[in-house]
Amino acid sequence: MKILISAYACSPYQGSEASMGWGFVHELSKYHDLTVFVEAEKFRNDIERWLIDNSNYSKINFIFVKKRRNRWLRKIWPPSYYKYYKEWHLNVFNIARELLLHESYDLAHQLTMSGFREPGYLWRLDVPLVWGPIGAMGYFPAKFLSHVGLKGFFYHAAYNFYNYIHMNFLARPQKAARKAGYGLISATSETQRFIKDLWSLESTIINEIGIPNLEENISVKGRNLNEPIRLIWSGLHISRKALNLAIYSVSQLPQNLDWELHILGGGELTEKWKEYADHLNVSDRCKFHGMITRSDALDVMMSGHISLITSLRDLTSAVTIESLTLGLPVICLDHCGFSDVIDDSCGIAVTVTNFGEVTSGISEAINLLASDESYRQDLSKGALEKSEAFSWGNKVDKLNEIYIETLNDYDANN
Repeated sequence: MKILISAYACSPYQGSEASMGWGFVHELSKYHDLTVFVEAEKFRNDIERWLIDNSNYSKINFIFVKKRRNRWLRKIWPPSYYKYYKEWHLNVFNIARELLLHESYDLAHQLTMSGFREPGYLWRLDVPLVWGPIGAMGYFPAKFLSHVGLKGFFYHAAYNFYNYIHMNFLARPQKAARKAGYGLISATSETQRFIKDLWSLESTIINEIGIPNLEENISVKGRNLNEPIRLIWSGLHISRKALNLAIYSVSQLPQNLDWELHILGGGELTEKWKEYADHLNVSDRCKFHGMITRSDALDVMMSGHISLITSLRDLTSAVTIESLTLGLPVICLDHCGFSDVIDDSCGIAVTVTNFGEVTSGISEAINLLASDESYRQDLSKGALEKSEAFSWGNKVDKLNEIYIETLNDYDANN
């Protein structure tokens, strides 16, 4: 097929949304003729560098479109981002419309960013539409608002309010979703439920995160009884990632249990969380590694025994799939995209109730895996097996089926 793809964020070298964009686009190029719109300032250099190193690769026609920015305004009013982001999508739409005057395309795919608020404008084109995987529908758990600091309280309370308004009343997302029809894709079952309940539409789940490329084969690694149980936590140090849940949970572990919490990443709450660990008398066993290179971060993760994920609001988080790929059993909260990935074959998902019950559940799960090495290794084996389901090849196989269904449905109704 000839496909137009809007992938604002797309890079072979960056993580998060950019990694998602690249993973889908690169795998899709094995099957289709792609024209891909990418934001120029942040991602052009990465892609052109990759193309130099892969000079024989010519299956994707990248069109780089620069987004206007007002960094001063962004600092004093962060939502101003959407003004320029919307403008970028309008520019993409105008270029795509011009392309369609001279050549035909089978369909358009609105790929990144994954948030439901901004569906772009490709849905206005006279071609079938696929939109997704989309996410960000849902709410921050209200019972945890008092555990994210004053700034976090107001931020997430406002987030819940605006999400309610946007999910129920924003017009363009619903118009784009109805245009997509069979081509509507949810990143998580949570988003799928909201789309069904609020928009009365069906959608297919394709998780937004794929298996990272690793330079070595990973196998189940045992833990010697005389070494501490090493817990790995990775993410931005911001309120919704809730490292404080992890720190409080390990502070409740039995005194005779030898453990270490290795903390990757950084952010505005790093110093506050270091002080929190010191206040709970566990700072000597909480090792803050900071913002280190990907290869160094993977080395830390590969030295671990358990991956600990405490996000209170997320999609699936790349660290979830990375952990499975490295054979790390995952202890996480049973919500967001984690519910779609982590089951009793590869980890322990703790029910989201309140601070006390959640931290007790995390602490009990850590103690269980630390005291039962055979069980921990079973989960490690299960993690490696589970990770295979998240290959980009498997995702694109499913996406290709959606493309065909979308085309057939469009032809039947036009």
